[in-house]
Amino acid sequence: MKKKINSKSKGNAWERKSARILSLILSDGKKTDLLWRTASSGALATVTKKYKSQAGDLQSVVRNFRFKYYVECKSLSNISILPMSKKLKDILDNLSEKEKPWILMLKITNKGEYLIIRLADFQKNSKELNNLHHRFIATVYRYAVFDISTVEKEKEK
Repeated sequence: MKKKINSKSKGNAWERKSARILSLILSDGKKTDLLWRTASSGALATVTKKYKSQAGDLQSVVRNFRFKYYVECKSLSNISILPMSKKLKDILDNLSEKEKPWILMLKITNKGEYLIIRLADFQKNSKELNNLHHRFIATVYRYAVFDISTVEKEKEK
């Protein structure tokens, strides 16, 4: 009998891993703990609209580290980047309505792990996200896509 996967725990695990990966990217591979999961993973901000400083799935946990992105973490299956599936396009269109620059940390089951950002936001903040340049794989519509599948493995070397 095939083991059933708990989607909530799968999503929580991806948020924790995303926090480590994005911390490594932002610190040039030096730190894994600049960011962590937001309390209730954005539910407080999404449902109540009261906690604007906690918007998104990840936030800075280091006092002097300013992080200006809204981060959404998604662990999905049966979607594609090229060609872009309707479900992914809907997620990106919804994120594009945010005033703040945003980052989508996307895990596609059995395919890979990706960071997607609006191309204009990446160009404007490329110095801060410098560690991503060699991971670039495509520009899809107005979004830049980066393969982040090996970020944690590179830290171990």
